[in-house]
Amino acid sequence: MSPANGWTVQGLIDGRMEIHAYSHNPQCHHNQPLDLGKLKAKLDRRRRNGGSSDSKLRYAKCSGNRVVLTYTPDTAPPIYRARS
Repeated sequence: MSPANGWTVQGLIDGRMEIHAYSHNPQCHHNQPLDLGKLKAKLDRRRRNGGSSDSKLRYAKCSGNRVVLTYTPDTAPPIYRARS
């Protein structure tokens, strides 16, 4: 999700994408949707404080760092979409 590979968090938000994180820890295998607004705020804070925004994701449930992300575009007709 970096500009280097064409994806930005704001671009995903604007595109109404839904992102899920999946743990590949054999004892865990849980998944959860990512809150892109919170992720953007966290990365912005880190960048303002001089930190890198290239940190790795870690799954909160098992503390595993083998995380796979999947994305799904919003396919709902415009009339059914929530207003931003």
